[in-house]
Amino acid sequence: MLGLKTPPPTPFPVARTDREHPVRLYMSSMSTGQHTVFEVPPPFSQDDLTRHDCFILDTFHFIFVWYNEVSPSDLKCAMEFAVNYADKVSNEIRDVFKPN
Repeated sequence: MLGLKTPPPTPFPVARTDREHPVRLYMSSMSTGQHTVFEVPPPFSQDDLTRHDCFILDTFHFIFVWYNEVSPSDLKCAMEFAVNYADKVSNEIRDVFKPN
């Protein structure tokens, strides 16, 4: 924000980008007629986000689902993957933020 000398406080942890907890990006697609998910190898950028696929970004503390021009079935598959992925990784190594 313009004029602030220090960043405003955030109620959530900032994403870690160290080697111990690298940011991971997954692409979820139905382009072959089957649901496929694969990890996008780093380094990746916003330019890697195509319009007709869904992406799942794991920043260690948060998991984001990005989509643009996708069908409802594409989005459903990506969301199911994201929920299953979040359940799996939260049971392994993470403290999970769960709203009351």
